[in-house]
Amino acid sequence: MARKIPQLTIDSVLAEMSGTAQMAERDVVVLRCVTSLMDDSGLRGWTIDDVVNKTNVGRTTLYRRFGDRDDLVHAALAFEISEMFPALARRVRDLPDVAERVVEGLIQGVALVRRSMLGRLLDSDPEHLIPLFSVEAGPLMAVAIDSLAAVAAAESPELPMAQTRVVGEVLIRLALSAVLTPTPTSLWDGTAESRARLTSVVRSLLTVDLDMVSQRDQAG
Repeated sequence: MARKIPQLTIDSVLAEMSGTAQMAERDVVVLRCVTSLMDDSGLRGWTIDDVVNKTNVGRTTLYRRFGDRDDLVHAALAFEISEMFPALARRVRDLPDVAERVVEGLIQGVALVRRSMLGRLLDSDPEHLIPLFSVEAGPLMAVAIDSLAAVAAAESPELPMAQTRVVGEVLIRLALSAVLTPTPTSLWDGTAESRARLTSVVRSLLTVDLDMVSQRDQAG
């Protein structure tokens, strides 16, 4: 796949991924098809014609809705990420404490990414995929934060949205680091001690008074 700085400027598609609108069934079919093709053949082992043949959606429609092939790849990656958050929320819903739910969701989310199409692509196409999750991660990061905030608003409506977005960004950046650099650390080595440390960090984030921080910053 030719290198291209991802823009992900398909506003309506991204809005639907973030939970602010309902995605058309045809678009879901296309994006699921692309994620399946990438899972089977990597980033470069398939063509737009493969998508056309498997979905019966015309080339003109694909280009009009998603842009070129690179844009379709980026949209499919964003779709894969956005679908993980509702699934993780369902897995941790019965835990009584919000910090425990967040930590368990974070740990399971990293494990899920490593086992998913995204993890396999990181192994098979690192030169193309790693930039999208590091130096060029802005577009996918925005989708992830919006998706997480939408799920958090539904699952924990008592949390202020501004706080949810800040905490969500911190957790997503932490999860990205754990995925891209899986070397065990004192915060992330799978032990009970590291889980306790991570829970303490999350509790601190959840109790930060963002209004006070904002006022202090403005005064400074």
